[in-house]
Amino acid sequence: MNFLDSIGKQIRELFATMTPSARIMAALMAGVVIVSLGWIVSTQQSSQTEYLFGGQSFSEDELNLMERAWGEAGLRSYERIGKRLKIPTAEKDLYIKALGSGNAVPLAGQSALADALNVGSSPFIPPSIVAEKVKHARQEDLAQILKGLPGIDDARVSYDLKEARFGRDAHQGAVIFLRGSANRPVSMSMMRQIADLATNHFPGLKPENVTVMDWGGGESYRGSSDPLDVEQQPYLRAQRDWEEFYERKIREELSVYGDVKLGVIVELDPTLKRETEELKYDPTGTATQATNSRKDTKNAKAGNGGRPGAEPNAAFANKSASVSGAAEQVSESKESQESLSSVIGHSATVTKEAPLTPKRVSVTVGVPESYYRKVAAQRFLSDNPDKSVKDAPAPDLAKLQKETEDNIRAALEGQLPQVRQGDDRFQLVKVYSYTDLPTPIPPDPTLLQTTLNWLSQSWSTLAMFMLVGVGMLMMFSWVRAQPSSVSDRDFAQGFGLEVPASMGDSLDLGDNAPVAEAPKENKPKFEVTGGEIKEELSSLVKQNPDAAVNLLRTWIADAA
Repeated sequence: MNFLDSIGKQIRELFATMTPSARIMAALMAGVVIVSLGWIVSTQQSSQTEYLFGGQSFSEDELNLMERAWGEAGLRSYERIGKRLKIPTAEKDLYIKALGSGNAVPLAGQSALADALNVGSSPFIPPSIVAEKVKHARQEDLAQILKGLPGIDDARVSYDLKEARFGRDAHQGAVIFLRGSANRPVSMSMMRQIADLATNHFPGLKPENVTVMDWGGGESYRGSSDPLDVEQQPYLRAQRDWEEFYERKIREELSVYGDVKLGVIVELDPTLKRETEELKYDPTGTATQATNSRKDTKNAKAGNGGRPGAEPNAAFANKSASVSGAAEQVSESKESQESLSSVIGHSATVTKEAPLTPKRVSVTVGVPESYYRKVAAQRFLSDNPDKSVKDAPAPDLAKLQKETEDNIRAALEGQLPQVRQGDDRFQLVKVYSYTDLPTPIPPDPTLLQTTLNWLSQSWSTLAMFMLVGVGMLMMFSWVRAQPSSVSDRDFAQGFGLEVPASMGDSLDLGDNAPVAEAPKENKPKFEVTGGEIKEELSSLVKQNPDAAVNLLRTWIADAA
């Protein structure tokens, strides 16, 4: 606080000694300094930047359109980093407004087909114009979809449709132009997938009428509906899919070994369809209906007897002798009937197997030699925690390679399918080592480049500080160059009073005796230089203490 108080006191005293014009000039220069400092602070705050649309990546066409829109609007404070754009945070609204005015807003998430249908809803537009707009919108939508695929930087779609007329059938055709990332070639499998996507995007488009062209690699692909075509063969397509599946699965398993080189070959069962049906019969039938019937019969018949001839009517006439009858005759019969209906038993089994399944998978794994050195160094530090890597001996690479090969085979044993009888599973996994060359390190920027880069970013701040410094120097030099005021000149001349000469130690201040006049060259000099009066009086006292005492005495007497 004392330091601040002393500075404030000095400033007040300096301001009090200024002339009115000097005070006005000092106030103006102080205003310039304050405004300059405020401008520096605001410039530093406004230099903050952010990525446009949250860091979204754009295609080359979209980037060119946005840069053209900003150029027309006079906005040049953006920065292009790869496929993204950085803009000043304080001017974000201006940049987005310029994109809207220049019709350069990216079409991601928008449908050109919907816009075409909305424009074509007027009844005064001919149907042919609406059809052309719809066709063009379909092309733009497919191109935007393709640009979003990984590995694709740019895509153009050309689609043509000729309607059926008298003597001519309807015809459709599409040509797709692709450009890979960093102008790298697009794989044939990717072009095949894009051709399949085009056949589904345009209704009725046949595969043989789709052509995909790669700008970077110069390769082309043309679809085909022929099942015997190489690209249409299900075996080759299934083989590629299975190889990609195993490669992705095995690479995840071997990620701890660093940058491994992986090769996978899959051998499939060429059977496209296999269905087995087995029917077995049971020799013992199964009864479904049984009928039983039984009939018992009994007959009884009396024997022959009585008088022969007719019985006379006379009561007393002679009667014939009566003959006794034979015994009664009885007959019995039993009848039973049984019927049985049965069905012969059988069992049916239907088996269907998945087609084109892997039956043999062979893998080659390349392990970098740097992995063995890292393992050896880590084990040495674990066994010797008080030592550094420089103290580690040369690693036994042969032993580490054998150990790593066994570990990789053990890890992949459960990943591969069951092999055929008699095959050695370990023969399907081959491990080799390769020397990984170090990536060249880019040279560090020189001192001159670093300095120029810093100056290019901070030149405005340095210029403002220099302006402030020059302004303050000009202010102080101008203030000191101003003439002293009238009161200061009077004070320097002693207000017209004669300064008495020095009388030495025998000077009696109370005596009015005349004092010998001091030599002219020994007269004290008292001048006001614009500094503090205290310092000037101290200087006078050091030069001639007696004269200072007499001068103060005279001033006090006049003031009284």
